[in-house]
Amino acid sequence: MRNSRQQGLSLFGMLMLLVVVGFFFMLAMRLTPAVVEYFAIQRAIQKVKHSSTTIEDARTNFDKQIAVDDIKSVTSKDLDIIKDGNSVDIAFTYSYSVPLVGLDNVRLVVDFSGDTRGHKGEHANSNAINNL
Repeated sequence: MRNSRQQGLSLFGMLMLLVVVGFFFMLAMRLTPAVVEYFAIQRAIQKVKHSSTTIEDARTNFDKQIAVDDIKSVTSKDLDIIKDGNSVDIAFTYSYSVPLVGLDNVRLVVDFSGDTRGHKGEHANSNAINNL
């Protein structure tokens, strides 16, 4: 009789693999709206930067832009806006929280930030004018 060794996944191994892949697929599906909204905010502040010359104009234009793009996580009051010569620089930071596996007390929190100066993740400098 020949002694051969079986190769491949067992039924239990296949089920565990499906659970792990399913968990990461669920995370991706729940985080997709947050990432799409982050890129919408980035596009909105770039448009506002190029169409505004004052801080008040920037806030008004951003409020109009969030209505068009259906942005819910950030308002114009959440922006750090500074006047830089004839233009404005805009920065934002916010957190997005997603419940995991239907449990409301277990959540995944993602922090987003960006600005119009091309330094993603860095905040506006300390002389930023907040919430005018």
